[in-house]
Amino acid sequence: MTVLAGLLAAVLPLPLCAPAQEEGSAALREDAAFARALTLQLGFDNLSEIQLDRSLSKAKDNDRAFLLLARCDVRKEAAQRAIEVPARLEGFSRAVDAYTEFLAADPDAELAFAGRTSLAEVAYLYGSSLKLALDAGVIPAERQADERKNAEKVFDRALQSLNTLIEEYGKLDADQKDELRQQVYFPSLYYRALVYFYWGLLYPAGSVDRKENCRRARQQLEDFTLEVGETSRAGFMGYNALAEVYAAESDFEAAASYFQHVIDSAVPSDPNVEIPQAELEGRRVVVQDAYLGLVSMYLKQDRVQDVIAKGETFQAWEEGEGVVLSDSGYRVLLRYADALNRSGRYDDALKISERVARMNERSVLRLEANAVARDILEKLPADAAIDLAVLYDAAYGAFAQKEYAEAVRGFQRVLSRLPGSSKANEFGGQTYYYLGRTWDAMDRKLEAAVCYQLACELFPDDQDYGMRSAQGWQRLAEQFYSAAREDPVLARFRDEANAALGQFGGGNVDLALWQGAQSDFNAAREAARKARDQAADSPEARAALAAFDKALRSFSGFQKGSRYFERAWIMRGRCEYSKIAWDAAAADRAFKIFNDYLEDHIVNLENNPADPAGRKTRAEMTAEAAYWRAQCRFRQGETRRDGAYPEFLRLSADYATQYPEQGDFVGGTFFTRVLAHLALQDVDAAEAEFQKLAAAKLDPKWVDNTAYQIYKHYQARLEVETAADQKPALARKAVEYLHASNAAAAQPSWKNLYAEARLQLLLGNSVEASRILESVLRTEATGRSEADQFLLQIALVEAYLAQDNTGAAAPIIEKLLEDPRRQKDLDVLDASLRILVGYPVLRDGRLIEVPGSASSVDEFKKADETLSKLLVTVEAQATQAGASKYELAGFWRLKLMQAYLYYRWGQVDGALRGKHKTFVNSLRSLTDLGAQVMGTDFRTLMEKVEAL
Repeated sequence: MTVLAGLLAAVLPLPLCAPAQEEGSAALREDAAFARALTLQLGFDNLSEIQLDRSLSKAKDNDRAFLLLARCDVRKEAAQRAIEVPARLEGFSRAVDAYTEFLAADPDAELAFAGRTSLAEVAYLYGSSLKLALDAGVIPAERQADERKNAEKVFDRALQSLNTLIEEYGKLDADQKDELRQQVYFPSLYYRALVYFYWGLLYPAGSVDRKENCRRARQQLEDFTLEVGETSRAGFMGYNALAEVYAAESDFEAAASYFQHVIDSAVPSDPNVEIPQAELEGRRVVVQDAYLGLVSMYLKQDRVQDVIAKGETFQAWEEGEGVVLSDSGYRVLLRYADALNRSGRYDDALKISERVARMNERSVLRLEANAVARDILEKLPADAAIDLAVLYDAAYGAFAQKEYAEAVRGFQRVLSRLPGSSKANEFGGQTYYYLGRTWDAMDRKLEAAVCYQLACELFPDDQDYGMRSAQGWQRLAEQFYSAAREDPVLARFRDEANAALGQFGGGNVDLALWQGAQSDFNAAREAARKARDQAADSPEARAALAAFDKALRSFSGFQKGSRYFERAWIMRGRCEYSKIAWDAAAADRAFKIFNDYLEDHIVNLENNPADPAGRKTRAEMTAEAAYWRAQCRFRQGETRRDGAYPEFLRLSADYATQYPEQGDFVGGTFFTRVLAHLALQDVDAAEAEFQKLAAAKLDPKWVDNTAYQIYKHYQARLEVETAADQKPALARKAVEYLHASNAAAAQPSWKNLYAEARLQLLLGNSVEASRILESVLRTEATGRSEADQFLLQIALVEAYLAQDNTGAAAPIIEKLLEDPRRQKDLDVLDASLRILVGYPVLRDGRLIEVPGSASSVDEFKKADETLSKLLVTVEAQATQAGASKYELAGFWRLKLMQAYLYYRWGQVDGALRGKHKTFVNSLRSLTDLGAQVMGTDFRTLMEKVEAL
């Protein structure tokens, strides 16, 4: 069984575009459509996933399902496009994971229906690919256990969805059932039976698991065939699947009988029976599926002559009826070729495999045909007359399947037959090229470079593969030279590669110079990375400066008229700019280079480019020069050069409007303008700049980074602010920009989210703080230490207690107290005390009692012990600070808790009833109940507790 054909293909249309949802925002629908287009139209699967991940990170609950279904579609399409069977298996498995997450998001009924039906088809496609893999033996022994576990997951999830679809169908009224019988019910029955069949294939023949799954599949296929109609196309599909099940159960006689029934009966033999062409083609596909099942079964039984006989019958039917071959049909021919090969009819076998390869240039079938051809070639005498095209295709097939050792042998076999061949010029260049690619993939760089070199030198008239080989040669030669720049042999090898590249029209002396200069610049950047944060006189810094000087000399080698002249001009400026960290004077030199380009070179009409490519380069270089020129002044501002920041702001003022298409340069300009305004203490201008950035719809990273800088400004002011009435305004500004940063970040760091939560707590927004902290703690703790986890947990407890939600806080504290290291932690003890005893708060002048869990004398004694430990610690802190304990806010918070503890304790122990009153009264005579430290509201709260 192969591609889903006929009835099911017609009645179960599963387009990649999900139905539009009213609740999904227009922007999200655009994001989902864009992601699908990236995969469907361009094949950019990774970009699709990135786009959807970004959208999902910002989506609300009611929009997530819409985006998750788009991700399902993207993964499904990517898996179907994969050529190699293992890649298809992995792709379909990832798609099933996506569908599972989608269904768990509780989508509406319409979306859920689309997801479940599509999940069923993905499971079918996974199963058919798995069967191909098992038949071909392409799953390595060490991977089989993992693949079985993965397959069980796929099939289990598919069955859940299929059973749901069938159950929901059963609840419909008669009219609805009639409408959806072909669309939903029959396909679901068929898919479910096949899931059991594929599941059974995971286990050894004769095992209990295989028998049980095959029994279920057989029973359900029999029911399906009867319901859908035994003589319908779908009915014959059911019979063909039944034959496959019998073959898996080793009941080969029954299997052959069913296969033959489909072959003989699926297409009516009566010429008077008129069948629409589409229906006829669909039935012929089912016949080809049956032929494939039968000859594959015969091959496993080593019934070679039976395969040959069926192959001859199949060919006669194909040619006599003008049958359009499906994938199954081509595979029948390959099984036929395999049997011919086994019987020694090599020429006939080669012709068939060559035909299949030729008719399926861009399909996995070509790889399968090439594999059959390789098996045939292995058996032929070394001097056998074989078409070079066949030899080449077999070698290329091994290369495409990443069987590199086999590919090397295959390409070498082609090369051995090139001398004297009339097709030497046709295959010579491409053979050397792909042999080089093969060595390259095996990390045998020297052998690869030599192959590329030979392709260029031996076949100079092959422009296509000569160009590709020259590019490969030049790339590797540049790598060799970069590793040992003083070696004259490697220098000569690079020069020869550059010359070859020029010879084939892929470059010239200028291109070679440009690539060499770029190589020097990249080497300098690597040296700069090693010298980061090093002093100017350090060996690392000196090496970096020398490397940039070398790159600068390389870029200075371009003459006016070269297509690289203006690019090299800008790169000279960038070389100087890159030296600023260790050579402050380089800023002025870089500024002059960029300024000369902008103020002298491009304003001279004689220098205007004459062709479209030149005009494009001019536009790009003008934008780059304007950006880097302004950045020179910004860097000088960082070193406190007078007037540098204002000059930078003047030079960059109109950059976003002049060069709106320069995304990252525009973002970088906004970012540095905000920093400059902050450095000049003009925070209003910085915030106005940020608003322009946010409206520009650039890469979110610029909003993230820029907002974070403004947050740091306000946070620094908040930390040094002493006036209590000023702190809330600063905190609100800080949290506003930190939230903007976190919202824009692709993956905000937990530390930044924690900082946002702390600010929300400071502002009294405990609900928002707990939401943030809960979200962080739900994510995987990769990169977080136990101490980090504790920090988040205790902050979440604080947020819960600020909401009087002791029930949510209690399990966290109980878990922390199980760790001996946390049993003495003051924050844990304080929280446990409040959870146990409860606590009083003053709201709108009224006393609110937050209840605790303690209800017995023993529990209150335990609370009293905890309180005593906390008081000892606070008093020790006061002594260490040289202050009175009555001056510490922590001391007074504990005294309030002590008073409330006595009140609660007295409710269950008559001996302590009223003790809270005498306790508060004793404090009043000493310190005015903490009003001087905590404020008058605190004193009021103490008095209300006293009055309880």
